[in-house]
Amino acid sequence: MHILRSRITDAWESMSKAERTACSFLLRSTPEHLLYASAATLGSESGTSNATIVRTFQKLGYSGLSDLKRELAAPFTDSVSPEERLKQRISHLGESFDESTASVWTEAEELIELARGTLSSTETSRSVDIIARARRSFVYGIGLSSVAALHLSLRLRRVGLDSTHLVDDGFLLADQLLPIGADDVLIMFVPGRLTPVIDSIVEHARALGCPIVFVTDELGESMRDRTDAVLQVPRTPTGISDESFIALLVADIIIQGIATVAPEAALGASHSLNRLRRRLGY
Repeated sequence: MHILRSRITDAWESMSKAERTACSFLLRSTPEHLLYASAATLGSESGTSNATIVRTFQKLGYSGLSDLKRELAAPFTDSVSPEERLKQRISHLGESFDESTASVWTEAEELIELARGTLSSTETSRSVDIIARARRSFVYGIGLSSVAALHLSLRLRRVGLDSTHLVDDGFLLADQLLPIGADDVLIMFVPGRLTPVIDSIVEHARALGCPIVFVTDELGESMRDRTDAVLQVPRTPTGISDESFIALLVADIIIQGIATVAPEAALGASHSLNRLRRRLGY
């Protein structure tokens, strides 16, 4: 909350009366409450409006409520156990099914809005070019991000590109890394934690001269000099929606980009896939 307080202090003189009212309410709120509240809820509780809350966040230098939630979630996640976070999430969502449903839709909308502002079109275009030119794509994801990795690898094959999902871990991972060469591309979904395994994979690819596309939430700046493209992908700060939600959308953006630059390969793969499905009785 100290960052929020500092931003409010710096912007106070330039704020309207309604924006100051909103800020006073934000300062009286707990981080946990702000973490699970929607802009509409904050507008109602502060006696202002949804639009005022949005303008206030922008005046404070945030791209939106999700941006503030990401800032608040870091120390909250480090200091509170997963079990306690779940209890608090359930408590804040309430017992109403309609309220819990609305919270999922609201967070999804906020994450999409945040992703639109953080995903660089230059980095995305560079990623598409690297992947489209590569001989093969090797796609790796840690934890729940393996869902996005599998999704991208499958869809790359469906637009005519050779792709392998690096699904093994530990001892067998070395076998899957063995075929990687300088003409390939390594695509890594790593939201926020650089483990020794991930560090070793990155160094292995760099030693081979294999380009790396790194999809992350928190590691963008630290990995920029070690990779060829970095895609900034915000993830849920609350756990209400799936951690890989935005990563799945970014994978789809990559696929659409590749289909645009290589339409004939994509159409050929689509025809072959449908022919195979018919032969298999589907």
